[in-house]
Amino acid sequence: DMCFRTYGLQEATLDITMSGTFFTTSLLVTNVGNISALDVQWHMTITGGIFNLINRTDDGNLSELAANVTISLLISAFGLGPLLITVEVQAVNAQKVSMTKDAVLLLIFIFWK
Repeated sequence: DMCFRTYGLQEATLDITMSGTFFTTSLLVTNVGNISALDVQWHMTITGGIFNLINRTDDGNLSELAANVTISLLISAFGLGPLLITVEVQAVNAQKVSMTKDAVLLLIFIFWK
């Protein structure tokens, strides 16, 4: 018989909110947990517009997101019409969180519904 000791990672907690002014629109990813989130990865899709011509994706990663720190994911698109914006964020030691929002695009300005 052998005895094995397992070492787990403490879990971080991620949160997604939206932020915007008249000229910039972004999604804010915050580590609301007490420990750093490791190997944070995100995937954002923007679809819609007139005749559904807008189809953008954005992927990214960050090696570490410290506790109570926020990163901003800038949303940029050009066109007219309704949009569907979806973002998914996950980390090695955090559960996947996602947010889907409806918006309206007027040239470069995005207005949340």
